[in-house]
Amino acid sequence: QIALYLDCVREELHKSKLKPNDDISPFRNPSVLRFVEFVLKPPAGGPPRLPDYSDAVLSALNLFRYILIAESAAAAGTRTMLSDDTLERVYDEWLLPLRTLVAMAAQRHHDDDRDRIGSPVTSALSPVEMVVYRCIELVEE
Repeated sequence: QIALYLDCVREELHKSKLKPNDDISPFRNPSVLRFVEFVLKPPAGGPPRLPDYSDAVLSALNLFRYILIAESAAAAGTRTMLSDDTLERVYDEWLLPLRTLVAMAAQRHHDDDRDRIGSPVTSALSPVEMVVYRCIELVEE
């Protein structure tokens, strides 16, 4: 269910971007990042459980990637969601640990499923891994 909510938020962000004169949108503010953080860095502590929550993690990463792209395309001084401090914190606290977690989970399941082709676990983790790396690239730019 969280994955669906995250996708709805991304859609609302997109709609608000299409209406540049509408500065009142509740979705164009930094609190949206707290929703992403809720998934990528759960409040109970520790990393998200993978592959169990791979759909929610993938949706959170895609929402964050959308924000990165939208903010990088915005004119200087009009960015509303990502400061340099926020980017540094996200990079250190979400993306790098998640990259390690995904790689370890994929390797563990790869070793367990060596005899099975097209393992569902590997299929669930591959898109997450790809989007994590893309988000890291965007932050590093």
